[in-house]
Amino acid sequence: MAPLCRPIKDVDRTNKPCLKLRVVRRFYRTGAGRDNRSLEIVFHDSEGGRITGIVKQLNLKFFDNRFTQGRVYSIKGYYVENNIGKFLTTLAKFRIVIHAKTWLIEMPQECFFPDYMFDFRNFGTLVDVDKVDETLLFDVIGKVTVIHNPQEKEFSGRRARLIEIVLQDLSGRQISCTLWGDYVDEILAFEGNLKAGPPILILQLCRAKVYRETGVARYIWSLLPNTLSYGWRFRLIRLDEFSTSIKKMDSSIVGGGFFVV
Repeated sequence: MAPLCRPIKDVDRTNKPCLKLRVVRRFYRTGAGRDNRSLEIVFHDSEGGRITGIVKQLNLKFFDNRFTQGRVYSIKGYYVENNIGKFLTTLAKFRIVIHAKTWLIEMPQECFFPDYMFDFRNFGTLVDVDKVDETLLFDVIGKVTVIHNPQEKEFSGRRARLIEIVLQDLSGRQISCTLWGDYVDEILAFEGNLKAGPPILILQLCRAKVYRETGVARYIWSLLPNTLSYGWRFRLIRLDEFSTSIKKMDSSIVGGGFFVV
């Protein structure tokens, strides 16, 4: 008999139930020290709760190719530790540590399990400069209203290429967004191939940063730096669930394009 799985909210240091989770995103982190590479996984449960999973370098050989984004897994026999770090992918108090003795079963694709692949932030919650949490990663969706010319700037002695765009939500509120590296060419190529209307852009696991220039606070939404390596993008078909909301944004975008980062 399969073990009874519990929701993420039941996880703490003394309670480590079997979990049934869908992989939202997986990527590698690099850091200083001997144990400098790990696999980080963002999971959600059937209630939409989210938790971060970590596979540390010592155990990468067991799980490097075991997790596929979008697939569902039953997991038990993990460790639990505080969810801390420079950048946090979930708000959960704890995260799970997957190790060599962790029990992991991939569920068949036909099994029923809710799909909460995005966790969008309302633009209205991002307008108070003093309340911006620069450590928390989140998702946003918006209509691209402005695409500026690409730039090159120097950061910590290294040249970096970037492009700034403006996103607008259903209420007309706007935020600035900065995309780095390879995303510059992808945005420009997408802009050049767009046949009808402005694109809808989804940013997944981006972060907020406040820059103060000449005493004025403004927002820049940027993807994480090169300490993270992304291995996969969502297929555009996943945007079907947002079609109703997207069409409400502006009739001119019907038939327009979509771009997912």
